[in-house]
Amino acid sequence: MLKQHNSSQWHKDAVVASQRAASGRTVFGMQLAGVRKAQEEKRLKNRSIILKLLRSVYFMAKEHVSHSTTFTDLVGLQIENGDDTLKQHVESGAENAQYTSSFSCTNMIKAIDDWILNGLHSSIRKSSYFSILAEESQDITSQEELSVCCRWLVDGKPEEHFFGCHSEYVKATNAETLAKALTDFIETTGLDFEKLVGQGYDGAATFSETKTEVGKRIRTRAAHALYVHCSCHRLQLASVQAAASNPEIKKVFGMMTNLWKLFYYSPRKAEALKEVSSVLNLPQLKVVKPSDTRWLSHERCIKAICKDLPSLIITLQQLYESDGDNEAFGVVTLLSSTVGIMSVIMLSHVLSIVTKLNLFMQASNADFTRLPNFLSNIYEELMSAKDEDSVWITKSKEAMTSLREEHGITIADKFGFTSAVISAEQYSDKIAAPYISKLISNIKKRFSDETVSLLVASSVFHPLKLPPIDRVRGYGEEKIGVLASFYGEDAEIEFQSTRFVSKALICKETLLEEWHMFAKALLASAMFGCEAYRSIFPEYFKLLEIILSLPVSTATVERSFSKMRLIKTRLRSRLTDDNLKRLMRISIEGPDLKDVRFEEVLDIFKKSNRRILL
Repeated sequence: MLKQHNSSQWHKDAVVASQRAASGRTVFGMQLAGVRKAQEEKRLKNRSIILKLLRSVYFMAKEHVSHSTTFTDLVGLQIENGDDTLKQHVESGAENAQYTSSFSCTNMIKAIDDWILNGLHSSIRKSSYFSILAEESQDITSQEELSVCCRWLVDGKPEEHFFGCHSEYVKATNAETLAKALTDFIETTGLDFEKLVGQGYDGAATFSETKTEVGKRIRTRAAHALYVHCSCHRLQLASVQAAASNPEIKKVFGMMTNLWKLFYYSPRKAEALKEVSSVLNLPQLKVVKPSDTRWLSHERCIKAICKDLPSLIITLQQLYESDGDNEAFGVVTLLSSTVGIMSVIMLSHVLSIVTKLNLFMQASNADFTRLPNFLSNIYEELMSAKDEDSVWITKSKEAMTSLREEHGITIADKFGFTSAVISAEQYSDKIAAPYISKLISNIKKRFSDETVSLLVASSVFHPLKLPPIDRVRGYGEEKIGVLASFYGEDAEIEFQSTRFVSKALICKETLLEEWHMFAKALLASAMFGCEAYRSIFPEYFKLLEIILSLPVSTATVERSFSKMRLIKTRLRSRLTDDNLKRLMRISIEGPDLKDVRFEEVLDIFKKSNRRILL
């Protein structure tokens, strides 16, 4: 019966039909295959078009070009330059699916930003430890922005990356609000507070660790998160706060700002100064804008004033006499007085001493084992500046003699401090010495905390400080003990009458044992990140990763604000907070155009697109 069935014609026809269907050779199958092939060709063509548009959008974002007003014109330029595929897409495509509007451009920016942010999140979540860096600044519309960056190890090397600006948190710039902003950032990013080992801020009062401020609030969640003032900001703030307590020096600091405004906002006045400098054969003055938090700005500004003091005084006098310029009169009154001249030259000398410490802290190869001795030398130099025979006093007398005799400038001996004539020695005793003493006190206050002791102890890992092989025994035990005590014990923080405890990050006893077993091979290899020793000395490597993850300065945050001012200008002052954040992230964290994986970006973009097949 079965044999008869298999040999029947209708069975043979059924087998042939089945085989044709399986191979797609039926009419319907062939039609379906054709449809699928056409769809795939259309999909690939659509992807190639959107990829071109994504590249254009990325270029605009990296170059800080306004996307809302330029994107459509840029697409038109590409078509005029012979892009026939894009031309056909614009001319024959549906009006609501051309993706050449500013709205589509914004969606593409979001997709690019999501791709970058996904990469950052993936990288930092893999890290064992991280530090957070933050700072406030105002944009062009005077809106407060909180910039947040992080530092962690990538393939054994420390890297710092920008995550975003947050204006929604800083409408009230108090410690509670800012601490909540940073806490929310850590939680929404999916990070573990137990991995937070450092906080880097600019050292302003709100961010400080005293009383109820941000640093201490964060340490209630991560007690080992060492609070590190930006090393450069702490010195700048030390000099600014010392000036604030001294009326005469405070006037000079204010004068620097007025002087910068006077010439920066008036090309005519700047040209007048240039002409006077040329006649006197003096260097052309470029007044630096002083800032209470910008590193070295006051020192650079005061040095510029010293170099071109005669030209400044003569130009300001001419501006007052010819135009009745009251701002010029106020500045020249101070600059042509005994107190003003001596203050400028004294500050030039004193701030140059502080600059040495600033540059030491900024150096990429800074050796913190030298920090205590370096600080001691700085204090000694500053103390010598209080002496009546200090070099700046001699320079002041020479400058005033030169101004009188060579340039015919009248110097007012009775200014500010007293109605009586004030001598150089009296100025040194009553004005300069109190300022310098306050400056020394402020520096000591900022460098006499656990942070400095831990930074000094961390220098035990400095490869250039390693002893010869035959002196390995006993090397660095005291410094390792300091680090082991801080990171190897449970940390307690008391805040608002509540005690918070964080578990130790490493095992203290194991670390000390590992250090005692510090072999020649470890000296030769592990200091430089040899992974072969990680399983043998696990606590040692944990400590090394913690130290490398600690912040030293907030330079990365500062640079983010520089980008913000390039992006959000007066012409783009209506940028939304979300767009500003995305454009900043693309500008700062986006790789070179050739390194962007646009196929991955397109896959993100197509999730929000339903108009064409991608």
